[in-house]
Amino acid sequence: MTRRQRTTSAMIGMILVVATVAGAAGPKWDVGIRDGYLRGLGCADVWSAADAIGVTQIEASVSKKLALPDLFEGSDAPYSLATPEDVQALKAKLAEKKKSIFAFMQGFNFDQNRPEDEFVECIARIADAAKALGVPVIMVPMPGGKGMTDEAFMERGKALLGKLVPIAERTGVHIALENLQLFWNRVEVLEPVMKSLPTEKVGLTHDVTNMYWYGHPLDRIYGMTETIAPYVRRYCHAKNNKFPDDKKNVQRTPPGWGYGEYATSIREGDIDFRRILDMYARAGWRGVVTIEDDSLGKHDAAGKKAVLVDDVKFLREIIAELEKKYE
Repeated sequence: MTRRQRTTSAMIGMILVVATVAGAAGPKWDVGIRDGYLRGLGCADVWSAADAIGVTQIEASVSKKLALPDLFEGSDAPYSLATPEDVQALKAKLAEKKKSIFAFMQGFNFDQNRPEDEFVECIARIADAAKALGVPVIMVPMPGGKGMTDEAFMERGKALLGKLVPIAERTGVHIALENLQLFWNRVEVLEPVMKSLPTEKVGLTHDVTNMYWYGHPLDRIYGMTETIAPYVRRYCHAKNNKFPDDKKNVQRTPPGWGYGEYATSIREGDIDFRRILDMYARAGWRGVVTIEDDSLGKHDAAGKKAVLVDDVKFLREIIAELEKKYE
């Protein structure tokens, strides 16, 4: 081998090592759950509830005062992000319990009187805590917009989400909008807002069942998902409904019609999550599939646990298929 060949070979080797390390550091498929959905299982705390259903990844809700109300231990919720000491205490507990928080959640309601600057500052503080804890995402649900036109809502949404971009850039913590309620569940509103943003910084946490909640026919859900799949970042939500046959492929009104009555487990519902997750994967998505099973209220503690165990099993079956197909 000549000197030039040796140099070229070494350079190729370095490139392969860098690529391998970068790939290893990137997001991976996993299954997680919203912290509030771990209540009612008959467990002493949120950590044992997560163990009971076989997950280590938790999405944690954050209050305006930076408390973590659903990371419960008995009747208490002792954790907070308000001070550096609080953050370190949570970090120690997560290490002790071998759990990870993959996302914090803190929202903004357009119909309330909360100042936008207060919300932005709150997200900045959460992002600083997330960086210290290694939490990669802050999810920001933004309901409301009563009486607004589509155009006015989109402009306000673009402006407010745009204010979060510098926070994501400064901290490296991704910020993700959730599609919900009357505006964000329509592609003609959601997509133009996503197109206006650097979605590697501020993107989308997609909840396909929120679109089904809105009333869209099942046979339209998949095309809508394919359209917005390129904007999905880091994680998605999973829950399901099983509507009567004569209601599946018609526009159901008003939005939310029959949602609670026909909520069911992720495996048993109308939406084909194999098809949905494959759409995300083909668009380049890797991340945590996050359980928000709204059928749990139909069950006692043992029933809740059984449903969640099967949700986890089912989603892991799909992830195993995706890993074989795309990795």
